[in-house]
Amino acid sequence: MGANKRGFLSFLAGAAAGMAAGFWLNSDRGRDWRKETAERAKSKGADLKTKVDEAVEKVSERLSETADRLKDKATETVRDLKDKYRDRLKRKKYSPHESFESGVKKANERLSDVEAEVDESHP
Repeated sequence: MGANKRGFLSFLAGAAAGMAAGFWLNSDRGRDWRKETAERAKSKGADLKTKVDEAVEKVSERLSETADRLKDKATETVRDLKDKYRDRLKRKKYSPHESFESGVKKANERLSDVEAEVDESHP
C-alpha cells in the first residue's frame, strides 16, 4: 500500500472517529447516555460509601468490645493480685520490695495470659 493510500485511510479513520465522538457528545442519545452513566456512577459511589461506612462501624464496635474486655480482665487481675498480696502478707511477712517484685511478675504473667485469650478470641 502506498503512502498516499495509508494517509487517506488514516484521514478517513480519524474523520469517522471524530464524527462518532461528535455524535455522542452533541446528540440527544449521547447526552442521555452520559447522564445515565453519571447517575450509575453516583449510585455505585453511594453504595460503596455505605459499605465502607458499615465496615468502619463494625471495626469500631469490635475494637470497643475488645478494649472493654481488656479493661475488665485488667481490673480482675489487679483485684486478684491485691487479694493474693493481702493473703501473703497475712501468712508471711515479706519486705515491701519482695512483695512489689512478686506482684509485678504475676501481673506481667496475667497480662500475657489475657493478651493470648484476646488474640485467640479475635483472629
